[in-house]
Amino acid sequence: TLKDLTLGLKKIAQTIPQGTEVIHAGFHPNAKAALLAREKGWWDGKIVQAVHMDPETFIPESFKKRYAFLFREVPYRVDHLLTVCEPLEQKLQRYGKPVTNVRNGVDPIYLETPTTGARSDSTNPVFYFCGALGRRKGTDLLLRSFAEVIKKHPTAKLILSGHGSWESYYKGFARHLGVLESIDYRGVISLEEMVRIMDHATAFVFPTWSEGFGLPPLEAMARCCPVITTVNDGTAQYVEHRKNCLLIEPGSIEDLTGAIEAVLADPDAARLLGNHARETAEAYTWEEVAERTERAMAGKGK
Repeated sequence: TLKDLTLGLKKIAQTIPQGTEVIHAGFHPNAKAALLAREKGWWDGKIVQAVHMDPETFIPESFKKRYAFLFREVPYRVDHLLTVCEPLEQKLQRYGKPVTNVRNGVDPIYLETPTTGARSDSTNPVFYFCGALGRRKGTDLLLRSFAEVIKKHPTAKLILSGHGSWESYYKGFARHLGVLESIDYRGVISLEEMVRIMDHATAFVFPTWSEGFGLPPLEAMARCCPVITTVNDGTAQYVEHRKNCLLIEPGSIEDLTGAIEAVLADPDAARLLGNHARETAEAYTWEEVAERTERAMAGKGK
């Protein structure tokens, strides 16, 4: 209920330790609680809010209407906004607050030297997707496209990892398409296992509709794995068609199937994509993210 939510925000606000100079809020309710604490005089410091999705669309989609009004004002009232992509950086200017694009970082495990000679070829191709299974990530499109690919390449395999509606929906959908036996769904797995799969996969396929940043394709790039994905607000700052990845139109089965076929038809070109992709990923480190974030917290970010 609204009363319970309000009481919850008040409880969070009252737990902020005195002497805290900066609060880094990654969730709208947390930023709201910090604002409440400042209003009540329980705490006096700076509020930096991290925003990964446009609040104009994220808040109505994520909170019921009777609760959403509590959070619409938050980006207008915090002291500094952080984001991870250039298009969103521009959109957040509407709030009249300093905005810093801190970008995102690739975990060091992905930046270790990739295993050589282990990648599956067109004889027994393996494709990989990791992320939350659902419509926004393009899971339906991926399964439909894979059903087309397997007609020409019956030994092809698709590995899926991540949480989502596998048992309740996508498993049945894959069975309906006739591809269930060629899919290996592994659920939520460790970074080490993801690295092993990326080093082995023929290509990483990520046909998402939208992303706040889109870290999985960049992680695959770090492993020299050829990437097939879409261009959107999140990925736009690091993807380059035919240089470090193959880009497809969101929602296009034909584009996705064609890109997969292109990787299979020209392994040398795919390998070159992967090598260039590695160079791209090496520029995205958590050290740089931390430095930009610290500068923003100190009031030195733009």
